[in-house]
Amino acid sequence: MKKKISIISPCLNEIATIEKCISNISELFLNLKNYDYEHIIVDNGSKDGSREIIEKLALTDKNIKVIFNTRTFDFFKSLFNTIKYATGDGVVLNYTSDLEDPIEVIEKFIQEWEKGNKIVYGKRTARKDQSFIKKKIRNLYYFFTQKILKVTFQKDVNEFMLIDKQVHAELIKIDDHFPYIRGLVNYFGFQSIAVEYEPHKRDYGVSKFSILSHAPHVLNAFISFSNLPRLLIFLGFFISISSITYSIYIILAVTIFNIQLVQGLTTILVSIFFLMGFIIFSLGILGEYLITIHNQVRQKPMVVEEKKINL
Repeated sequence: MKKKISIISPCLNEIATIEKCISNISELFLNLKNYDYEHIIVDNGSKDGSREIIEKLALTDKNIKVIFNTRTFDFFKSLFNTIKYATGDGVVLNYTSDLEDPIEVIEKFIQEWEKGNKIVYGKRTARKDQSFIKKKIRNLYYFFTQKILKVTFQKDVNEFMLIDKQVHAELIKIDDHFPYIRGLVNYFGFQSIAVEYEPHKRDYGVSKFSILSHAPHVLNAFISFSNLPRLLIFLGFFISISSITYSIYIILAVTIFNIQLVQGLTTILVSIFFLMGFIIFSLGILGEYLITIHNQVRQKPMVVEEKKINL
């Protein structure tokens, strides 16, 4: 009996590439004759005609399965909602329809999966569209994730990966309304390996992700997989000890050693601004935790599906 591979492709206004994306998958499995496949496309509210192309192709090919969202929802929520529809023995989580990721990488994923690896990550070795500033920000992000998060993942790894059906089964059990998918997959601890590849340069359009658009997901990573409040406790304790030590120094300097301190408001103002900044930062972190809990408790749907084809 043939094994089945599920490929999930998010789409948002990719009219220039969506047809090529679909044909890439079809041609790949013409060569991989020992496998069946399903290509699940989630259209996250396209307005450029992508939807019409997807629907037309899905009506002529039962391997193409489609979800149309009512509007544009958060990318990771849309992707996580789509994952539950996969029925394959192996699931490629995020072969994006912009064609930045080479199709041949999926075949390498399958080869490594067949060797017994439950998770096969795609690891980008170079990014042709990356500016100097973006590169430095990414490096800073990975530095802090390695130091702070309770689970770590390799640098330049995103949701373009293949997971075994056992990992998939664990993933869809999770009730998380703001999922950090790569962190969840890594958290399970299954045997994994990375496949290195060089992404294609984007020929059409621009990336849907700016530096600022990544900020909520970066913050979500730290909220989901770190103990930031505990770190704030240690930082607050350090500041308190430092303040007490400085106060003792001031008292001893004036009463015992008769040191004449320079009068002025500079020290006081710096201390106040520093402590106020720390307090506001701490309240912001705690507020993010409260927002996360609030959204989880209210149980609003992650996305709203308007229409499904072949599902």
